[in-house]
Amino acid sequence: MTGRAWPLVAAVGLAVAPACASKSLTQLVVVADTDLVIPQQVDEIDLVVTGPSGQTSTATASLAGSGAVTPPLTLALSPGGDALSPVLVRVVGKLGGQVVLERDARTDFVGSDDRELPLDLTTRCLPVACPSGSTCDGTGACVPVEVDASSLPEWPGAPPARMAQGAGGAGVTAVSIGERHGCALTATHRVFCWGNDDAGELGDPSLSRRLAPHAVPAVTSATAIAAGVGYTCALEGDGTVACWGADDTGQLGDGNAGAGRFSAAPQTVRGLQGVTKVDAGEGHACALDGSGAVFCWGRNPHGELGDGTTVARSTPVRVQLATAAVDLAVGEDHTCALLTGGTVQCWGSDEYGQLGDGGSSDSPLPRTVVGLEDVQGLDTGSYHSCAVLTKRAIVCWGRNDHGQLGDGRASGDQSSVPVAVAGLSDSRDVVAGELHTCARADSGVVSCWGDDQFGQLGDGGSAVDAVPVAVVFGDGFLADEIATGNWSVCARRAGGAMRCWGRNDDGQLADGTTTTRRSPVDAVGLP
Repeated sequence: MTGRAWPLVAAVGLAVAPACASKSLTQLVVVADTDLVIPQQVDEIDLVVTGPSGQTSTATASLAGSGAVTPPLTLALSPGGDALSPVLVRVVGKLGGQVVLERDARTDFVGSDDRELPLDLTTRCLPVACPSGSTCDGTGACVPVEVDASSLPEWPGAPPARMAQGAGGAGVTAVSIGERHGCALTATHRVFCWGNDDAGELGDPSLSRRLAPHAVPAVTSATAIAAGVGYTCALEGDGTVACWGADDTGQLGDGNAGAGRFSAAPQTVRGLQGVTKVDAGEGHACALDGSGAVFCWGRNPHGELGDGTTVARSTPVRVQLATAAVDLAVGEDHTCALLTGGTVQCWGSDEYGQLGDGGSSDSPLPRTVVGLEDVQGLDTGSYHSCAVLTKRAIVCWGRNDHGQLGDGRASGDQSSVPVAVAGLSDSRDVVAGELHTCARADSGVVSCWGDDQFGQLGDGGSAVDAVPVAVVFGDGFLADEIATGNWSVCARRAGGAMRCWGRNDDGQLADGTTTTRRSPVDAVGLP
């Protein structure tokens, strides 16, 4: 379908009208955004808004030959109170009465809050004409319209029937979770982020929390992503690294740093080229290049940059490794690298034995982890570290007060040398969070262990488990990738669909809500 470009309605504001003694939400205004152009012809637009009690308001505008909505559509909503209330917005574009595109968004609002809240509207449909009773599935195929209630967040009242289409993110190729936000990489090398945005970690200058994924507009050629604490980094296709968000300790790597400094616009990390991996921690980040060299930048009070000092750096410094590295992992105050030959070296804070060398003193230079010679992968949590061995077993070391080492102990013990995780013999990957750990088996089955305060073990319970327990997906979901932040976990299956569980007070799970989940739920709004 071809024709003129139509500047689709793309910004939605929640306007608050004054009253005598208080303010209440009275209308929703949709305005055209000329920065977003849909290369297809649309002659009519329908707007559907579902309010917090399930009531629905609708409006229709004919675009005639203008291709713009003038004046903006306005719909009345029920007044809000002081509590957060959910609103679902659906924009439908039609040509000759046939639906040719849909965009959905949801947000929370406080009825007495006197400001506008911008929304992203995630594309649900490609420009293909489908018969009545069906819609396109994001790949160009027409499929029956149906609602998969299990994939949607709790919602008071029935959501529009097409909201379920595309849930999960069929185009997602990688995911990374930080403390209060997450990001996904798509097959088209775009980055979408969601959750908290106090420091611009979503790449959004509005600094607005997003309960659904938001595209980082300036990043269009990413090949890898890393979500840290309050900032994000992306590996670009040309081997450089760009970071955005908090920069109080130099974690953006662009030569600037300062208390309260941040940038929602991606900044190029200085001096890096030929990078093959990037990882981000609480206040520092590191990159691995094609020669096996590791470079780190940011906060450094414990020597986590590995350059022999405890001086913070706003540009990368080279880590003094024993030999070339093939992988790296960044924790809160420590860092580890997998070296050629299968050994591991770690540096930085050793308060809980997370350097794995049998001691407990910090080190600004890499130390070799005791007894490891056959490692194929590793990850670092806030205060513990784990490695996958070539024989598919997992070992962990460091803090263990919540059973995060997985060896059956959860009494506050810690280990400064690796201990075997109980019961795992076919592991492919391991990821470590604040006080929990998860592993993915060759089969795609996911198991977690450690703290379960926010449901991060994914088994539906809340008790600490010092040995692995299987994540309960309920329908045979098998993971192709797992990622964990401090308290939240996501799993991506082959093909891109994603499910998340754990803490969600800032929307870290990308399910459109702020509800903590003790069992996996579908992410929504991903391309």
